[in-house]
Amino acid sequence: MPVPFEKRTVLTRRLATEEDPKTFPMRVDPLTYEFMTKRYVVLKDFIPKDIIKMTLDTWRSFETHPSYDEVMNHEKRDITWNNPKSSIGKSHGGWCTPWGNALHDWVHKKLDDYIDLPLEQTYSYTRNYERGAYLGSHLDRASCEISATICLDYKSDDGKPWPIWIRGDKNFAGMEADDVQACTQLLNHRHRKQENCSQVYLEPGDLLLYQGPNAPHWRDYFLGDYSYHIFLHFFNQFSSMRGMDNWYIDDEEVINGKEKNSRPAMGRASALLYDGRPHRLETDNDKRTESYNKFMTEYNGLAHYPQREELYQNLVNNYEIDEDYTKGERKKK
Repeated sequence: MPVPFEKRTVLTRRLATEEDPKTFPMRVDPLTYEFMTKRYVVLKDFIPKDIIKMTLDTWRSFETHPSYDEVMNHEKRDITWNNPKSSIGKSHGGWCTPWGNALHDWVHKKLDDYIDLPLEQTYSYTRNYERGAYLGSHLDRASCEISATICLDYKSDDGKPWPIWIRGDKNFAGMEADDVQACTQLLNHRHRKQENCSQVYLEPGDLLLYQGPNAPHWRDYFLGDYSYHIFLHFFNQFSSMRGMDNWYIDDEEVINGKEKNSRPAMGRASALLYDGRPHRLETDNDKRTESYNKFMTEYNGLAHYPQREELYQNLVNNYEIDEDYTKGERKKK
């Protein structure tokens, strides 16, 4: 169910623009407002332990199956940008695994009670990290406009979860990869804190929801035997990316008969739905529609413009909240 009206206690409004100079007050709930402005929120104990156990049991039963390597690949490539060579090959990953698809749908439905945004699924990714793994600071692509990271289980040297770092004090969308790393992960820990970088520890059942293309996120070296993770990705039905030429897709191209109940409420499907897959349960990374490829060509092409950062910041997670107005209204109360 959508977030009820009585929980929408934050009075705010959208910023005025040349195209829309008239603005009207609107109410959102505190958690959604925090996500819009801080660019991430932590939901503690979001997933019950029995759901975590069921997902992990499914995963671990696959680990003993002869076809496991067809589902989870030994990642012998640089999984983000410019990782140390010693960290390459320290994880196994799978795109839209069966257990990832199942958890994705469960989390999607539950988020409706917490975040007042009309989310749609794109894809999930499953990854088990080994000792020496490393995740370079990076920004995500359009299919990860809104993302969730979850730890299912871990065994670390210090007995704590492998922390994820995130910086959400400003909009980094469109920034060059080297520049992103220079102002995040390449800083020492003291300077990271001074630059508003946050270290988040997620126990099994906790969920970090964040703006993937706008907030840099990373992990330093993993010291432990294993850390099981699932990443769930979404987009906002009312995203500003709707203004792009290739945002929409024809109905017959995207959803088969049994998936019609997953149509966006606004009536037309986005090319990003299911990351371009023909339906939610598809697990083949190659089965993306032509419409998805057209959209990504248009989206990636923005990187070649001199004003790339401004272009991306006006598209992904662009909520245009007037924070001065919001703070002023709070003082009046």
